[in-house]
Amino acid sequence: AKITVTDKCAANGEKCMVNVEKVDCPTDEPQPLNFKFSGQGKALEAIDTADMHVVARFAGVKLLDKSLSACGEQTIELPAGAGSITLDLLDCPVADQAEFSILCSVAATQKLPFGKLDIEISAADSSSNKLLYLEVLVQA
Repeated sequence: AKITVTDKCAANGEKCMVNVEKVDCPTDEPQPLNFKFSGQGKALEAIDTADMHVVARFAGVKLLDKSLSACGEQTIELPAGAGSITLDLLDCPVADQAEFSILCSVAATQKLPFGKLDIEISAADSSSNKLLYLEVLVQA
């Protein structure tokens, strides 16, 4: 499966309060998927707490729509026992201008039969300012 991770804030020209400086991700993985990606971010404001929103679509059909804390490691189980996504975005509180690591892993229990899996990961601070917006695209 082909994998891409895109910083949608930069791609869309949006001002987000975390500058994603780099993303390291495999570009091709055997199925069922079991991969990790990481990145470096820099806070453009002090972040006391933050919420994350994760949406996953397969072949355009929404499979997952979940909101949870963006602070600390969080694991989201995919529907129908299809696997899990583990995200470690922020170690709150984050100081203004602090640099930090972003870690994510995707572990699937089944192969993608066709089409694409699109995972959108966004986070906002307690004032609803967008912090980051990443898109993980997996093409079977």
